[in-house]
Amino acid sequence: MRKFVGRRSELKLLNNVYEVDDAFVLVSGIRHVGKSSLVRLFANGKPVLYFGARELSDEMNRRAFYDQLCGYFKENINPDQEIPDWTELFRSYAERPESDRKVLVIDNLELLITADSNFPRTLRNAWEKILRPAGVMLVAIIASGSVLINLESSHNPMLGSVSLHLRVPPISFIEMLRDYPHRSYGELVSMYAITGGIPLYWRFFKNAMSTLDQLGVVREQMLEQTGWFYNEPVNQITAEVYEPTEYLSVMQAIAVGKFTLPEIAAFLKYRPKQVQVVLDNLQALGLVRSEMPVTEKRANPKKARWFFAQPFLDFWFTFVYPRRAQLECGNTLGAYEFIRQNFEAFAEYWFSRVSMEMFQAGLKQKSFDFVCDKIGSFWDRSGNLVDIAALDNLHKKIFLGECIYANETPTLADFEDFIKDCGQLQDLNRYKDYTRVYGLFSTRHPERELIDYAMNNDNIVLFEGTTLYRKTDEASDRLSEQTENKQTGDGDSDSK
Repeated sequence: MRKFVGRRSELKLLNNVYEVDDAFVLVSGIRHVGKSSLVRLFANGKPVLYFGARELSDEMNRRAFYDQLCGYFKENINPDQEIPDWTELFRSYAERPESDRKVLVIDNLELLITADSNFPRTLRNAWEKILRPAGVMLVAIIASGSVLINLESSHNPMLGSVSLHLRVPPISFIEMLRDYPHRSYGELVSMYAITGGIPLYWRFFKNAMSTLDQLGVVREQMLEQTGWFYNEPVNQITAEVYEPTEYLSVMQAIAVGKFTLPEIAAFLKYRPKQVQVVLDNLQALGLVRSEMPVTEKRANPKKARWFFAQPFLDFWFTFVYPRRAQLECGNTLGAYEFIRQNFEAFAEYWFSRVSMEMFQAGLKQKSFDFVCDKIGSFWDRSGNLVDIAALDNLHKKIFLGECIYANETPTLADFEDFIKDCGQLQDLNRYKDYTRVYGLFSTRHPERELIDYAMNNDNIVLFEGTTLYRKTDEASDRLSEQTENKQTGDGDSDSK
């Protein structure tokens, strides 16, 4: 089993909890984020009974648990035995002594709840009366966001017995850098723009070094009906909601650039309240997110914009879903050529999200004097957009950054145009007494004149991949702490 570096903190947390007597852990996260892999990695070398529920009746799942229990204790299975109820099965496991603390893992908890709505109560009682007194650590993995939401909204008593709810997030881009130390920064940005932080998806791209190679995998695995990704998002949505049509339609609207509630409603001819319900549910499932201009002090639904929470869904709904009829006829070439021609423009947005991570990594290392209170994007009423904006209210500073994802060398003239454009943003007038810090993020090496400009002027920072240029005693800094074992091939700076 492969250990992903990005799961170090979660693995450490589980091992710390293992030492605690009262340990009932609930693990959740979006589809394929690596919940089961994390728990299996944690369980390695421990006395563990790992049971994965299936889409079967309660009776059949109990029989499967019984068979696994017999195998765990090396006992013969009696095919004629009447299967005990869950309480007795858990008791049989808990009462057997072990040299080390035992761990009971129940994967796909939602399937047991679907088969028997009383299962959460059964599990809670078994935990309180049988497993906890016997010193068993209980780990339940729930793969369905909608089932978890229902449990939370109904204040199900089982959740009150959980000592740790571990929500497994997608792996960040910086963690991805650590896991692929020999891939260039630009290659990983393009791969991240397709797959996001889902380790399972990365495996399909392990031999695709260039962006063109990665798009070749897309053609094979997303555009072909036999491809692994062809139906992946539809399966994800239909597994979570009863009526997927509205959800798929709203996500398609976002993919074509309808980012506000009124825009989505008008595009789909839906009532705004109807759209709001769908958006709220999608956000609760971790599939979309809302964003306000970073300068807004309080939530304002009229100014909120909606985006995909992960790159993969954005990519799929942008390039695959609209061409399903074409793809079903076996015509993948047209869809592939459209992706190839438009991928750079698509990836630019996700490069801005990656660049926010790099900016925050620089702040964490105190690479420049800025205390971030809030980070995001900024847009004004005229639609002018600043890719990255951050506020430092302590020192009265505002950061404005531009992201360039293109096969062009960033130039001083382009950067000066960006600074000039920022000076014309009327909606930033309330920050006229704030010092402005300007930044540029790129995957390409900036021209020498631009590097010199940054290193000779206060409040200017340049990020070329993981390399930071700014006015300091040293010519450049590498964000080594956050990106250890960094890959070769990016940031071959002449200033070093």
